[in-house]
Amino acid sequence: MYSIKLPYDWVPNLLYAMKWLLLFLIPTGLFAQHPPDEDSPGYQEMMDTLSLNNIKPQFLWSMFQLEKEAVFNFFEYRNAYGYFVNMEELYFIEGIDTLIVNRILSALPLNGFNVPKNAALLKAQFRHSASSWSANSSLIFNEKNLSGALHNNTGFQTRDHFGYIETKTFLRKVRIRTIFGDYAMSSGQGLLLGRKSFPNAITSEYFANDLRGMTGNSSIGFNRGVAIECRWSEYRWYFGNTNKDQFQSALMLNTDWGSAGLVLNHGQLSIHGKRFFATTRLFAELNASSQLVGWNKYFNDLLIEVRMARKDRKVSVSTYMNWQDKRGSWNFRLIENKLKVQWSNKNSSIQYSQHKDPTKNLITSRWRYRQVLRIGTMDLHVHAKTYGVSLMRSFTKEGLTCSWYTAFVKYDNHPVWISTPVTSGNIGALGVFEDYAGAGVKLRKGQLQCSTQWNALNPKGLRFQLRWQRHLFK
Repeated sequence: MYSIKLPYDWVPNLLYAMKWLLLFLIPTGLFAQHPPDEDSPGYQEMMDTLSLNNIKPQFLWSMFQLEKEAVFNFFEYRNAYGYFVNMEELYFIEGIDTLIVNRILSALPLNGFNVPKNAALLKAQFRHSASSWSANSSLIFNEKNLSGALHNNTGFQTRDHFGYIETKTFLRKVRIRTIFGDYAMSSGQGLLLGRKSFPNAITSEYFANDLRGMTGNSSIGFNRGVAIECRWSEYRWYFGNTNKDQFQSALMLNTDWGSAGLVLNHGQLSIHGKRFFATTRLFAELNASSQLVGWNKYFNDLLIEVRMARKDRKVSVSTYMNWQDKRGSWNFRLIENKLKVQWSNKNSSIQYSQHKDPTKNLITSRWRYRQVLRIGTMDLHVHAKTYGVSLMRSFTKEGLTCSWYTAFVKYDNHPVWISTPVTSGNIGALGVFEDYAGAGVKLRKGQLQCSTQWNALNPKGLRFQLRWQRHLFK
């Protein structure tokens, strides 16, 4: 066997230079982003893939506001005993009590919709409302060196097909993945390649490094073509040829002290990286049209972050502050001159956020108070002159899980968002843009789920969803 040599002398020099790239990153601020609606297809797709057995520490901390010791104990238990087999195992983890277990189990399934090796999964979903309907079906399979998915989305006067085939192989110490079909490629903070991060109350430091096929029905952020990933040692190289662009590529280096990357897409070049110094982290992404730099640091239990972004000759600065004490968790965010503050403990939370009305150029205030009661979780909503109350509860009996909510809202030109159980993603948020006096229910029995929502003040707004999945073989 002959060793593989790089054909150009500048390639190894470039890889070596990337290791020292982050020593020159000088961050000063925060890039502002408007968080997407929790009921958006992208958020639902993320929730579809999250489970107790694959959730990462940052999501467990930010989603459920757990103390750092509880998060540490959670992953120590999972590393020691392997994947969770029964939900009751959560009660054996120090720092996680019954209330926390109920919150986690109401949001996360045990294994989600992940497909194990040498298995196939069939999913189907139907949605209906007064104005539209849609039906989606998916076949997902995962073999040792071959995996893929086929999706069929049918709606009112529309019909689309998506899917991909992925192969895996090794060449000496290089792992090679090839995807044919619909895929998503991400690198950096999404300025040039990939999606921007989902909303996070803790930090905006988000660096994607991924190439994946389209496993869900949402086609947002996906391209159609051919893509290759080569992974060796600390390096990753992505290359894709799509039906929209001639090609896109990314080169990544990941180490214990940080990461660095180069991205080429839409004829533009972007460079990004982050550097760790004990409890201090620096991160940045730069290209010709936009730039962002950021800094965050831990002071005991206090996390401070500042991030600055420049785009279209406009500069925006945002700051994050988060800490925990005996009274609970505190989160402060100032994004594009809009303040968002949240305090929460085991049984209650208060959230204040500012919203900008683009038509009137005015800032409005929205409040939400949440309290855990014996009959369920109650939310009080106030947004300018709009106000309302909602109640949600979930229980399981003889294998049937029932989640229901009811809400009453007096609308006055300013929307509020109420938590609702939905069949897709386990967590939902319903935006209320009219007077509302309604209810909804979600039922789950084995692999079958269905949910319905109804507003008595607008009977035409009845919504219905049905979802089913089945493992064909394991």
